[in-house]
Amino acid sequence: QRLGNVFGFVVIRIRAAQNLTTRGFNKLVAPAEPFVTISISDDQKPLSSSDTSIADSAFRTDVAKGCVDPKWEDEEFFVPVEWYNSHLQLHVWDSQAHKEPMSLGFHNIAFRSLRPGVWYQRSERLASAKKGAETQSAIEFEVFFADEIRQLDWADAEPHATAARAPALTF
Repeated sequence: QRLGNVFGFVVIRIRAAQNLTTRGFNKLVAPAEPFVTISISDDQKPLSSSDTSIADSAFRTDVAKGCVDPKWEDEEFFVPVEWYNSHLQLHVWDSQAHKEPMSLGFHNIAFRSLRPGVWYQRSERLASAKKGAETQSAIEFEVFFADEIRQLDWADAEPHATAARAPALTF
């Protein structure tokens, strides 16, 4: 298995999120100011807000000011993955939290189950970071997995596979 997974890159485009909900005091004070972090997640557990990599993450969208249905443009990330990596985590955060970002939910992508060299256009429900339960919030993204050098020219890749679905993770 290791030889088959020596090379890997994931290209991810974050497009939008819908129906984001904030909790507690933040809900009363100001609308959400969401951003998304992209990270490698082998254990399928969400990052916590105490994780120091959140604020400084190299794979992070711009903050969408004051909205619960943000849209992002030109948010494309090229993520190298190791042979032992199997999941990519998209985590939506509210930067309006007083001390540290507050989780608005996350989604794990089992990128090794995707057909390499094909774009997938997806809209997936977010899971709660505290309970792991599916929420009403959703994230829209496009994902492309390359496991061969010739697939790195993703501009010439096969068209988006909207009907093809990677297996969803259950909690």
